[in-house]
Amino acid sequence: MGVQVTVWPRGHRRVRAAGPLGVLWDDIDRRVGNPLFVEQYGELAAVTASTRYEPGFGGHDLCSWTVRPHGGYVGGLMRPGDHVRITKGGGIVFEGEFSEAEPGDDGAVTLHAKGYAYNLYDYDSIFWDAVSGSDDIYYPTTVLGLVYDTVEPFDGWGYATYVLGMPINNVVGTISTWTDAFGESDMAEAPIKLGELITAKHQELGERWAVWGRTLVIGPDATDPFWSYAAPEGVVGVADSEYATHVFVWYVSSDLSLVKPWLGAVAYAVGDRVSYGGTWWEALLANTGVTPVEGSTWKEVPVAYRKTDFSMVQAQDTPERIARFDTKTYVVDQRGLGAMSSVRAQALAQTLLDQVKGRFILTGGLTVGPDSGLTSAAGGMADIAFVRAGQVLRLPGLRTDQGNLMDSDTAVIGKTEWSWAADGQESTQITPMGAVPRNLGDILRGNPLDGNSMAGGKGGKGA
Repeated sequence: MGVQVTVWPRGHRRVRAAGPLGVLWDDIDRRVGNPLFVEQYGELAAVTASTRYEPGFGGHDLCSWTVRPHGGYVGGLMRPGDHVRITKGGGIVFEGEFSEAEPGDDGAVTLHAKGYAYNLYDYDSIFWDAVSGSDDIYYPTTVLGLVYDTVEPFDGWGYATYVLGMPINNVVGTISTWTDAFGESDMAEAPIKLGELITAKHQELGERWAVWGRTLVIGPDATDPFWSYAAPEGVVGVADSEYATHVFVWYVSSDLSLVKPWLGAVAYAVGDRVSYGGTWWEALLANTGVTPVEGSTWKEVPVAYRKTDFSMVQAQDTPERIARFDTKTYVVDQRGLGAMSSVRAQALAQTLLDQVKGRFILTGGLTVGPDSGLTSAAGGMADIAFVRAGQVLRLPGLRTDQGNLMDSDTAVIGKTEWSWAADGQESTQITPMGAVPRNLGDILRGNPLDGNSMAGGKGGKGA
């Protein structure tokens, strides 16, 4: 089945319906909406594409394609943000946005793209309210808000998508918590990226997210096997340096803080402090039911927590697993999310532990080819180009070089790297989740790998 690379010029907000007229390159019209096929500018020599699925990042990851140009500098045909689609036999292998071109010494050019998921770490969660006759109000917020918000004031998601034009334009999954502040106030304690906030909101629900194309998909891990592969070697190596038996969450305790959300039915005395409208207020007069606003009854005060407002909770693994793996602790700093209850912090600690407990790292993934024996879970034929992270792989008979440390014969795929060459070579590297080369701290914090430091040691160069 044929492999195709198609690029559409970006327009306003990176959609294909509007934008600049573009340019003419020889006889190729680069206007928005007109696709550019690889055979128009060169001979396709090779393609690589990767996917990832882990706490804090998921979806199409990185890709690159190498061409032997017909003539001229093909890198000038594209600009950062152009929509890139890799297909095989008509099925989509990768979708993302163009990043850069890399000329080779042999005259070939390698072009690189990254998945749209990286946008969630390019945009901060920012509240915006336009104020007539005064300065607009901006502040970092823990409220994502409505997905398709088009009316001021805007919460974090609406400001990024509708105002700034973030290209992730669809959300699938339960997002009932998006309209709620994470802590006692909708104002975050520090600037926070959309990806960090989405990760935090859904980690406590035991969910992860992934961006496929321009759609954000949220939900629990899959449990039913999608693929099956009996590894011929049967044994893989493991490293035991990255796991935790005790996970601590350091947070701002709403139970200890003297500042509580303002309630209209509560009687306040002079000097009482409350949170309202994303900030803090101090009562100048004793009152009941007076909405906090700058004036004679309330004054706005800086948000500043005391050290005594900080607290810590822990979640620990079972005695059996602790005896098996020995004890190892890790502390996750969640103070930037604002004040939360001990119950909520405890639930967050438990879900974080569930994602890393007994986490032995496989030192190597599995490389499969078209004829390696990878099948669907039901035993049908499989095209290795369409294996992707987040799916469940059954590994019958798999064991490690330290004995049978696997809890089951199934694993959620954490990373895939598909490679294809015009000479007929094709393979997919499959890495179970937890074996992705990341440190435990980044996983618990939900920090993504930098797209400029990934993929085989080539900074920003593709999968």
